[in-house]
Amino acid sequence: MQLLGTEVALDGTHVSHEVTAKLAKWPTCRNPTEVCGFLGTVRVVRHWICDFTKIVKPLTVLTKKMALHEFEWSEEAQDAMELLKHLATMAVPVRSLDYELAHNVQPPDQRDNELRLVTVHVDSSIIGVRWMITQCLTDTEYPIVFSLITFNECEAQYSQPKLELYGVFRALKAECHRFHNIHFRLTINAGFLAQMMMSPDLLNTAMTHWIMYIQLFMFKVNHTLGTAHCIPDGLSHWPCAADDSDYSNGDVNVKDGIKLV
Repeated sequence: MQLLGTEVALDGTHVSHEVTAKLAKWPTCRNPTEVCGFLGTVRVVRHWICDFTKIVKPLTVLTKKMALHEFEWSEEAQDAMELLKHLATMAVPVRSLDYELAHNVQPPDQRDNELRLVTVHVDSSIIGVRWMITQCLTDTEYPIVFSLITFNECEAQYSQPKLELYGVFRALKAECHRFHNIHFRLTINAGFLAQMMMSPDLLNTAMTHWIMYIQLFMFKVNHTLGTAHCIPDGLSHWPCAADDSDYSNGDVNVKDGIKLV
């Protein structure tokens, strides 16, 4: 079944061949309108492209209002276009989470491989929190979900430790319906978070509430260096939009959270 530039099949959601063929034949752009046309097409497959926002930046700057004689197609813009075309054709299928396999995953000390393991990659910035959920099937880690929540002005003022903890809390709360009775791995790039999540006696009441909620889940923390923590799309660096979440101040009802899980 084809839907909005994607093909839904038994093995997952693929980029439509029709879209990749159109991108492959796209010529060099001669004006901002043509750049907008290319970007409008390639954004259909943005969820399959790691660091999409960074890659597309040389093209985005060419969409600004300008006189025709001011438009200049740079080598950097051409390289970005060719890279996007290539990545669109190499996209790994987005799959649905296999709950039957995930429920059979044993705790870390009882398993000898990562087959069937679900991993949640979380990263936060002052703009928002982004996360990706993957599952290890056969010999490949397949993406399941890419998502983000932008922070409001109050949340953006949190200290870095508080911001990172809050990001994990928001991600798990948003995806709690997927993690019921599942052992999963939580991958973060802030090493201090592992210790914080094991310390429910923190003085800050809001942070204590977040930790209590996080501890409802069954997971093991995996710390990775920031340079290797490449979550697709660079979602945490999107600016806030008018209709984004305005949830703030850690006003969390932990009992309600337990019901959600």
